[in-house]
Amino acid sequence: MAESTDTHDGALENLPNAGSEKPPDKPSLGTENIASNHETENMETHAHHLHHAPGKKLWHYFYEFLMLFLAVFCGFLAENQREHFVEQRREKQYIKSIIEDLKSDTGNYNRQIQYRTISQKRAESLIILLLSPERNKHVDSIYVCVERVGRGTLFLYNDRTIQQLKNSGSMRLISNQTASDLIIQYDQFVKDMQHFELVREEILTTFREMSSYILDADFFYSMVDTSSDLSIKRPKENSKLFSDNPETINRLCYWANRFRVVNRQVIVSQTDCKNSAIRIMEFLRKVYKLE
Repeated sequence: MAESTDTHDGALENLPNAGSEKPPDKPSLGTENIASNHETENMETHAHHLHHAPGKKLWHYFYEFLMLFLAVFCGFLAENQREHFVEQRREKQYIKSIIEDLKSDTGNYNRQIQYRTISQKRAESLIILLLSPERNKHVDSIYVCVERVGRGTLFLYNDRTIQQLKNSGSMRLISNQTASDLIIQYDQFVKDMQHFELVREEILTTFREMSSYILDADFFYSMVDTSSDLSIKRPKENSKLFSDNPETINRLCYWANRFRVVNRQVIVSQTDCKNSAIRIMEFLRKVYKLE
Protein backbone atom coordinates (compact mmCIF):
# COMPACT_ATOMS: atom_id res chain seq x y z
CA MET A 1 0.00 0.00 0.00
CA ALA A 2 2.81 2.32 0.71
CA GLU A 3 4.34 1.70 -2.70
CA SER A 4 1.15 2.50 -4.43
CA THR A 5 0.96 5.80 -2.70
CA ASP A 6 4.49 6.72 -3.54
CA THR A 7 4.02 5.82 -7.15
CA HIS A 8 1.01 8.03 -7.43
CA ASP A 9 2.77 10.92 -5.78
CA GLY A 10 5.72 10.56 -8.14
CA ALA A 11 3.45 10.66 -11.18
CA LEU A 12 1.97 13.83 -9.94
CA GLU A 13 5.37 15.36 -9.47
CA ASN A 14 6.40 14.47 -13.03
CA LEU A 15 3.50 16.50 -14.55
CA PRO A 16 4.87 19.82 -15.94
CA ASN A 17 3.82 22.79 -13.87
CA ALA A 18 0.79 20.98 -12.76
CA GLY A 19 -1.51 23.40 -10.99
CA SER A 20 0.99 26.28 -11.36
CA GLU A 21 -0.64 28.17 -14.31
CA LYS A 22 -4.24 29.17 -15.03
CA PRO A 23 -5.47 28.28 -18.53
CA PRO A 24 -6.38 31.33 -20.84
CA ASP A 25 -9.89 32.66 -20.67
CA LYS A 26 -12.13 31.77 -23.59
CA PRO A 27 -14.92 34.10 -24.71
CA SER A 28 -18.26 32.90 -23.72
CA LEU A 29 -20.47 32.06 -26.69
CA GLY A 30 -23.47 33.23 -24.80
CA THR A 31 -21.96 36.67 -24.15
CA GLU A 32 -21.14 37.19 -27.86
CA ASN A 33 -24.65 36.34 -28.91
CA ILE A 34 -26.09 38.71 -26.34
CA ALA A 35 -23.88 41.62 -27.59
CA SER A 36 -24.70 40.91 -31.22
CA ASN A 37 -28.39 40.73 -30.56
CA HIS A 38 -28.25 43.97 -28.58
CA GLU A 39 -26.47 45.80 -31.46
CA THR A 40 -28.97 44.48 -34.00
CA GLU A 41 -31.83 45.60 -31.86
CA ASN A 42 -30.26 49.08 -31.58
CA MET A 43 -29.91 49.39 -35.39
CA GLU A 44 -33.46 48.22 -35.96
CA THR A 45 -34.72 50.63 -33.34
CA HIS A 46 -32.73 53.51 -34.98
CA ALA A 47 -34.13 52.66 -38.42
CA HIS A 48 -37.57 52.39 -36.96
CA HIS A 49 -37.23 55.84 -35.38
CA LEU A 50 -35.93 57.29 -38.67
CA HIS A 51 -38.88 55.85 -40.50
CA HIS A 52 -41.29 57.31 -38.03
CA ALA A 53 -39.33 60.56 -37.31
CA PRO A 54 -41.43 63.72 -37.19
CA GLY A 55 -41.51 65.66 -40.53
CA LYS A 56 -40.44 62.75 -42.69
CA LYS A 57 -43.87 62.13 -44.10
CA LEU A 58 -45.01 62.86 -47.70
CA TRP A 59 -45.53 66.55 -46.95
CA HIS A 60 -41.91 66.84 -45.79
CA TYR A 61 -40.57 65.47 -49.09
CA PHE A 62 -42.88 67.75 -51.00
CA TYR A 63 -41.64 70.68 -48.91
CA GLU A 64 -38.00 69.77 -49.67
CA PHE A 65 -38.80 69.51 -53.38
CA LEU A 66 -40.58 72.86 -53.28
CA MET A 67 -37.63 74.54 -51.57
CA LEU A 68 -35.21 73.09 -54.12
CA PHE A 69 -37.46 74.15 -56.98
CA LEU A 70 -37.78 77.69 -55.60
CA ALA A 71 -34.01 77.96 -55.15
CA VAL A 72 -33.37 76.91 -58.77
CA PHE A 73 -36.19 79.08 -60.08
CA CYS A 74 -35.03 82.15 -58.15
CA GLY A 75 -31.50 81.59 -59.44
CA PHE A 76 -32.87 81.42 -62.96
CA LEU A 77 -34.83 84.64 -62.45
CA ALA A 78 -31.78 86.40 -61.04
CA GLU A 79 -29.60 85.30 -63.96
CA ASN A 80 -32.30 86.25 -66.44
CA GLN A 81 -32.67 89.66 -64.82
CA ARG A 82 -28.92 90.17 -64.93
CA GLU A 83 -28.79 89.29 -68.64
CA HIS A 84 -31.75 91.58 -69.27
CA PHE A 85 -29.97 94.43 -67.52
CA VAL A 86 -26.80 93.81 -69.55
CA GLU A 87 -28.76 93.71 -72.81
CA GLN A 88 -30.57 96.93 -71.93
CA ARG A 89 -27.25 98.64 -71.31
CA ARG A 90 -25.84 97.32 -74.61
CA GLU A 91 -28.99 98.42 -76.43
CA LYS A 92 -28.62 101.96 -75.12
CA GLN A 93 -24.96 102.02 -76.15
CA TYR A 94 -25.92 100.92 -79.67
CA ILE A 95 -28.63 103.57 -79.86
CA LYS A 96 -26.17 106.28 -78.81
CA SER A 97 -23.71 105.07 -81.43
CA ILE A 98 -26.41 105.07 -84.12
CA ILE A 99 -27.35 108.64 -83.22
CA GLU A 100 -23.71 109.69 -83.57
CA ASP A 101 -23.55 108.01 -86.99
CA LEU A 102 -26.75 109.73 -88.09
CA LYS A 103 -25.42 113.06 -86.90
CA SER A 104 -22.27 112.53 -88.98
CA ASP A 105 -24.39 111.50 -91.98
CA THR A 106 -26.48 114.65 -91.65
CA GLY A 107 -23.37 116.83 -91.87
CA ASN A 108 -22.20 114.90 -94.95
CA TYR A 109 -25.62 115.29 -96.57
CA ASN A 110 -25.50 119.05 -96.11
CA ARG A 111 -22.12 119.27 -97.84
CA GLN A 112 -23.08 116.82 -100.57
CA ILE A 113 -26.36 118.58 -101.35
CA GLN A 114 -24.53 121.90 -101.54
CA TYR A 115 -22.01 120.52 -104.05
CA ARG A 116 -24.67 118.67 -106.04
CA THR A 117 -26.81 121.80 -106.25
CA ILE A 118 -23.89 123.80 -107.66
CA SER A 119 -23.18 121.03 -110.17
CA GLN A 120 -26.86 121.01 -111.15
CA LYS A 121 -26.88 124.73 -111.88
CA ARG A 122 -23.60 124.54 -113.80
CA ALA A 123 -24.84 121.65 -115.96
CA GLU A 124 -27.99 123.57 -116.86
CA SER A 125 -25.99 126.74 -117.63
CA LEU A 126 -23.51 124.75 -119.73
CA ILE A 127 -26.24 123.34 -121.96
CA ILE A 128 -27.69 126.82 -122.50
CA LEU A 129 -24.29 128.32 -123.30
CA LEU A 130 -23.21 125.54 -125.67
CA LEU A 131 -26.45 125.68 -127.63
CA SER A 132 -26.42 129.47 -127.75
CA PRO A 133 -25.56 131.06 -131.13
CA GLU A 134 -23.25 133.40 -129.22
CA ARG A 135 -21.38 130.71 -127.30
CA ASN A 136 -18.00 132.06 -128.45
CA LYS A 137 -18.68 135.16 -126.35
CA HIS A 138 -19.01 133.04 -123.20
CA VAL A 139 -16.10 130.64 -123.57
CA ASP A 140 -14.69 131.47 -120.13
CA SER A 141 -18.07 130.66 -118.55
CA ILE A 142 -18.19 127.38 -120.50
CA TYR A 143 -14.81 126.38 -119.06
CA VAL A 144 -15.95 127.22 -115.52
CA CYS A 145 -19.22 125.33 -115.95
CA VAL A 146 -17.48 122.19 -117.19
CA GLU A 147 -15.10 122.25 -114.24
CA ARG A 148 -17.89 122.84 -111.72
CA VAL A 149 -20.01 120.01 -113.06
CA GLY A 150 -17.43 117.45 -112.00
CA ARG A 151 -17.01 118.80 -108.48
CA GLY A 152 -17.80 116.81 -105.36
CA THR A 153 -17.04 113.34 -104.04
CA LEU A 154 -19.10 110.27 -103.25
CA PHE A 155 -21.16 110.24 -100.09
CA LEU A 156 -19.38 108.73 -97.09
CA TYR A 157 -21.91 106.53 -95.27
CA ASN A 158 -21.25 105.98 -91.55
CA ASP A 159 -22.79 102.52 -91.24
CA ARG A 160 -20.35 101.02 -88.71
CA THR A 161 -23.01 100.53 -86.02
CA ILE A 162 -25.73 99.25 -88.35
CA GLN A 163 -23.34 96.75 -89.95
CA GLN A 164 -22.17 95.61 -86.51
CA LEU A 165 -25.77 95.05 -85.44
CA LYS A 166 -26.59 93.12 -88.60
CA ASN A 167 -23.42 91.03 -88.81
CA SER A 168 -23.40 90.03 -85.13
CA GLY A 169 -27.12 89.30 -84.99
CA SER A 170 -27.58 92.02 -82.38
CA MET A 171 -30.57 93.67 -84.03
CA ARG A 172 -32.66 91.68 -81.53
CA LEU A 173 -31.25 93.97 -78.82
CA ILE A 174 -33.29 96.86 -80.26
CA SER A 175 -36.39 96.18 -78.20
CA ASN A 176 -38.50 98.93 -79.76
CA GLN A 177 -39.86 97.49 -83.02
CA THR A 178 -40.50 100.91 -84.57
CA ALA A 179 -36.91 101.96 -83.88
CA SER A 180 -35.62 98.73 -85.42
CA ASP A 181 -37.79 99.19 -88.52
CA LEU A 182 -36.67 102.82 -88.96
CA ILE A 183 -32.99 101.86 -88.74
CA ILE A 184 -33.35 99.08 -91.34
CA GLN A 185 -35.43 101.34 -93.58
CA TYR A 186 -32.85 104.12 -93.38
CA ASP A 187 -30.07 101.71 -94.30
CA GLN A 188 -32.02 100.72 -97.43
CA PHE A 189 -32.69 104.38 -98.31
CA VAL A 190 -28.95 105.13 -98.23
CA LYS A 191 -28.17 102.11 -100.42
CA ASP A 192 -30.72 103.29 -102.99
CA MET A 193 -29.19 106.76 -102.94
CA GLN A 194 -25.71 105.30 -103.39
CA HIS A 195 -26.95 103.43 -106.46
CA PHE A 196 -27.93 106.76 -108.05
CA GLU A 197 -24.53 108.13 -107.09
CA LEU A 198 -22.74 105.32 -108.93
CA VAL A 199 -24.86 105.98 -112.03
CA ARG A 200 -24.03 109.67 -111.70
CA GLU A 201 -20.29 108.88 -111.56
CA GLU A 202 -20.51 106.72 -114.68
CA ILE A 203 -22.24 109.51 -116.59
CA LEU A 204 -19.79 112.05 -115.22
CA THR A 205 -16.86 109.95 -116.49
CA THR A 206 -18.28 110.00 -120.01
CA PHE A 207 -19.06 113.71 -119.72
CA ARG A 208 -15.46 114.51 -118.80
CA GLU A 209 -14.19 112.47 -121.69
CA MET A 210 -16.48 114.28 -124.14
CA SER A 211 -15.46 117.69 -122.78
CA SER A 212 -11.83 116.94 -123.66
CA TYR A 213 -12.80 117.15 -127.36
CA ILE A 214 -14.08 120.71 -126.93
CA LEU A 215 -11.96 122.41 -124.27
CA ASP A 216 -8.41 123.57 -124.86
CA ALA A 217 -6.10 121.79 -122.42
CA ASP A 218 -3.82 124.83 -122.07
CA PHE A 219 -6.67 127.13 -121.08
CA PHE A 220 -8.14 124.50 -118.79
CA TYR A 221 -4.80 124.01 -117.05
CA SER A 222 -4.45 127.76 -116.42
CA MET A 223 -7.72 127.74 -114.48
CA VAL A 224 -6.22 125.76 -111.59
CA ASP A 225 -4.42 127.88 -108.99
CA THR A 226 -1.66 125.53 -107.80
CA SER A 227 -0.26 128.16 -105.41
CA SER A 228 -3.25 127.87 -103.08
CA ASP A 229 -5.76 125.07 -102.47
CA LEU A 230 -6.30 124.20 -106.13
CA SER A 231 -9.12 126.72 -106.35
CA ILE A 232 -10.55 127.48 -109.77
CA LYS A 233 -10.30 130.84 -111.49
CA ARG A 234 -11.56 132.00 -114.84
CA PRO A 235 -9.26 131.29 -117.79
CA LYS A 236 -7.04 133.98 -119.20
CA GLU A 237 -8.29 136.38 -121.83
CA ASN A 238 -8.76 135.35 -125.43
CA SER A 239 -9.80 131.89 -124.39
CA LYS A 240 -11.35 129.76 -127.06
CA LEU A 241 -12.83 126.36 -127.58
CA PHE A 242 -10.58 123.65 -128.92
CA SER A 243 -13.36 122.60 -131.32
CA ASP A 244 -16.76 123.99 -132.19
CA ASN A 245 -17.84 120.95 -134.15
CA PRO A 246 -21.66 120.83 -133.90
CA GLU A 247 -21.70 117.04 -133.52
CA THR A 248 -19.15 117.10 -130.68
CA ILE A 249 -20.94 119.95 -128.95
CA ASN A 250 -24.22 118.08 -129.29
CA ARG A 251 -22.72 114.98 -127.65
CA LEU A 252 -21.37 117.03 -124.76
CA CYS A 253 -24.79 118.65 -124.29
CA TYR A 254 -26.41 115.20 -124.34
CA TRP A 255 -24.19 113.88 -121.53
CA ALA A 256 -24.55 117.14 -119.62
CA ASN A 257 -28.30 116.65 -119.72
CA ARG A 258 -27.99 113.00 -118.66
CA PHE A 259 -25.86 114.15 -115.79
CA ARG A 260 -28.40 116.84 -114.87
CA VAL A 261 -31.24 114.30 -114.63
CA VAL A 262 -29.37 111.77 -112.51
CA ASN A 263 -27.75 114.45 -110.38
CA ARG A 264 -31.21 115.77 -109.59
CA GLN A 265 -32.23 112.29 -108.46
CA VAL A 266 -29.21 112.18 -106.18
CA ILE A 267 -30.11 115.56 -104.63
CA VAL A 268 -33.70 114.46 -103.97
CA SER A 269 -32.56 111.11 -102.56
CA GLN A 270 -29.94 112.71 -100.31
CA THR A 271 -32.49 115.25 -99.07
CA ASP A 272 -34.91 112.44 -98.21
CA CYS A 273 -32.14 110.52 -96.43
CA LYS A 274 -31.14 113.58 -94.44
CA ASN A 275 -34.73 114.24 -93.35
CA SER A 276 -35.10 110.56 -92.45
CA ALA A 277 -31.90 110.68 -90.38
CA ILE A 278 -33.17 113.74 -88.50
CA ARG A 279 -36.54 112.09 -87.76
CA ILE A 280 -34.85 108.90 -86.56
CA MET A 281 -32.53 110.82 -84.23
CA GLU A 282 -35.47 112.70 -82.73
CA PHE A 283 -37.45 109.47 -82.30
CA LEU A 284 -34.56 107.58 -80.67
CA ARG A 285 -33.81 110.43 -78.28
CA LYS A 286 -37.46 110.54 -77.25
CA VAL A 287 -37.99 106.78 -76.84
CA TYR A 288 -34.70 106.09 -75.05
CA LYS A 289 -34.82 109.37 -73.09
CA LEU A 290 -31.48 110.65 -74.36
CA GLU A 291 -30.37 114.26 -74.35
